[in-house]
Amino acid sequence: MKDLFSLLRKHFAAIEHIKLSLIEIHEFNCQDLFRFMDQGRQGYLTLSVLRSCLEKLQILPNPTALFLLFRRCDVRREGRLDQEALQDMMTPINSIYENYLNMKRPQFPLSAKAVSLPDEVRTLLKRLFEESLRQETKIEKVRRKIQLHDHLDCAHLFSLFNTDTN
Repeated sequence: MKDLFSLLRKHFAAIEHIKLSLIEIHEFNCQDLFRFMDQGRQGYLTLSVLRSCLEKLQILPNPTALFLLFRRCDVRREGRLDQEALQDMMTPINSIYENYLNMKRPQFPLSAKAVSLPDEVRTLLKRLFEESLRQETKIEKVRRKIQLHDHLDCAHLFSLFNTDTN
């Protein structure tokens, strides 16, 4: 179990690094990303729309991992992601970035028929989603292990998080 937690910490760190790299790109903003993904202009993303967007980025997601990632982002349990949910996923954990992505202006006007993403943004998004999908698979393994151990001591579980594994 400790090895799984150690691996999860590495995934979290990798994801945060990618998010920080994304926000440093002047052309990156969540409004354009959402409009790139929401090609049907529905105002939300479904699981199938997210899958097709990932395929545009040359990511062929494992259906289970994709479902787990979607479920994590769909905090309202509506079966869809709005722009706010996508922005939450893209924002680094550090609170100083909480509104940073919101302040960045879209590069494309609302009337634009198509939104394109710079290659650097596409590359980072691909890395972010691939890492997020791997992370969700690992989190599910931890969740299942915890369910199997009714006698698991939570104090011990939290001590695994606090142990420095570097």
